Amino acid sequence: MRIPVVEIEKANEVVTAQIKRTLDFNSGKERLCQVIDIYLLSREWTALCTHSNHTPSVLTHKVLYETSLKTTSGSETAIEWDIAAAFKGLSIDIAGSRRQFTNHEVGEEEVTHRVQLPVQPGRTTTFYQRLYHFKTVTWFSLNNWRVFRAVNSENHAIRLETMHTIHADETMGSEDRLSGVGKLLVKRQDLIEDPLNRAFLHSEVDKYLKNRGIKG
Repeated sequence: MRIPVVEIEKANEVVTAQIKRTLDFNSGKERLCQVIDIYLLSREWTALCTHSNHTPSVLTHKVLYETSLKTTSGSETAIEWDIAAAFKGLSIDIAGSRRQFTNHEVGEEEVTHRVQLPVQPGRTTTFYQRLYHFKTVTWFSLNNWRVFRAVNSENHAIRLETMHTIHADETMGSEDRLSGVGKLLVKRQDLIEDPLNRAFLHSEVDKYLKNRGIKG
């Protein structure tokens, strides 16, 4: 029995990768870091084109598709804090299998690919490309303490969110129109940094972050 391929798979929301960068912040012995948590939200097959064959012979169509990383929300944040670079070399565990994204898939410049799509006599075939949808959360640590906005704030850690889609180098042709929603089990990444202690904004950190578009 053939298992049908579902159109969309929704993931359990866990940190699939974490990137830590030391920022150019000069204040004695204090070290201010940017931490980027990457979450895989879902993946889906999206239809790019459909071809029908009304002849008695197999027809082959040339199909073009593009791979790249697209920012779909929070573009100003993504540019200021270079979020796209965090996807370089991204490797995540999906349902027990390791998925390593190539530079062609996570580059901001589109890369065009060409494939041959055979269509059987009397049949219609749809060409699909797989997309991966991500959320990133950027936060900050000062001397390994998580930066919060004010002393009397509760759960007000500074956090910046962006949304991204990887147009992956995964394609297929199908005579069946895909539909349905499934579940995607993603393994949680061992965190580089997950501080329990809080560091509250002081003037120099506040000034640095404000100069980069973050209000205290």
